[in-house]
Amino acid sequence: MGEHQGAIGYLQEAADIDPSSALPIDSLAKVYADKGDWEEVIRIKNRRLDVVSGDERSELLVDIGDAYARALGSEA
Repeated sequence: MGEHQGAIGYLQEAADIDPSSALPIDSLAKVYADKGDWEEVIRIKNRRLDVVSGDERSELLVDIGDAYARALGSEA
């Protein structure tokens, strides 16, 4: 759990420095998904919506929809 927390801090800092870079956002989303924190996965992926377009935006919206479905499934 401590490894995740350390990674989260560094990845959030990297995402803040360059919000157009997919790598820190995707990595953060993976860390939160591994923890089962779907609300954070959704929040993080929504940050990318401001800087993507076209097919990348469509794929991201599908990913966000999948995360919502997992979040709803984990609440049931």
